[in-house]
Amino acid sequence: MSKIYKLAPVDETNDQACLWIARLDRGLSTEEQQALKTWVNESHAHANALYRAAELWDKMDDLSRLADLFEAPKKTRFPYGIAASLIAGLVALGLFFSTAPFTNPQTDTLIANHRASAIYETAIGEQSVVTLSDSSELTLNTNTKVAVNYTEQARILTLLRGELHIKVAHNKSRPLSVVAQDKLVQAVGTAFNVQIMDTQEVELIVTDGKVLIAENVKDISVAQKPLSTQNAPIAKGQKVILGAPNANVTALDENEISAKLSWQQGNIIFKGETLAQALVEIERYTSTRFEIEDKSIANIRIAGMFKAGDIDGLTLALKQNFNIDAAGTNGEKIILTRGATL
Repeated sequence: MSKIYKLAPVDETNDQACLWIARLDRGLSTEEQQALKTWVNESHAHANALYRAAELWDKMDDLSRLADLFEAPKKTRFPYGIAASLIAGLVALGLFFSTAPFTNPQTDTLIANHRASAIYETAIGEQSVVTLSDSSELTLNTNTKVAVNYTEQARILTLLRGELHIKVAHNKSRPLSVVAQDKLVQAVGTAFNVQIMDTQEVELIVTDGKVLIAENVKDISVAQKPLSTQNAPIAKGQKVILGAPNANVTALDENEISAKLSWQQGNIIFKGETLAQALVEIERYTSTRFEIEDKSIANIRIAGMFKAGDIDGLTLALKQNFNIDAAGTNGEKIILTRGATL
């Protein structure tokens, strides 16, 4: 009896090829190697798509290491339309923007179950503004990654890491949702800020209008439909830490909101945080790490505006205003101590 091969649409085949190239880039497990071999051997189209994707993104060396798994197809030229489809797949997987290891299982699941139309990413110290296809304005803070998935029924942004602010273009029939961890924030036309904190809790600040929230969201498909309006909305000027033991809604005045969102202008504003707390925030914008060697200065209160990532300006201000000395170690670590008393 002859083998029966399942035929897949060209776009689906190309998407799968791009996904395998992404996995190859971070290394395959033994089980994944076997799964790749099975997929390639199912169809010549699968093998051709895989090699085309590898050629487009200069990943042939990755494939050559797996030459014993399958035979390379004959080298052929392929139409521009297929090349464009493969490039679109690479964009959706984030490879077009970054060659960082593809290791986030949440991203893998998102692409497999709810295909992302785009992935946007910033490096440490970078900010970026993106106008989405519906004219919503998405602003990404330092070290942030967001997957965007727009359908006819919903607009879904999955925050994989970092912090974003979104000005939502009004569309009552197609709500916009931001999913972070297992938390969901939804609006039809408003503005809000979402940050995944070091504690893995999610901070939400509403800057205009009102939003609805849901927690313990196990399936992203929940975002495909409007949330129940029975949920108490979070309104302009309010903040809540989703996932916290006591997720109380607190009110922020205009100055507090401006300080929290000063990162959009490349600034960090402190209003009485301890030095230890301030350094946690500062480290988000730089690869330099700080160590407080003299614990007596850890609780000194810091106030003022600093340029994000300006380490020299920060250490100068600490010296001039608080008599705190900074000693560098190969540019990777700065040790803070109390200065000598004159």
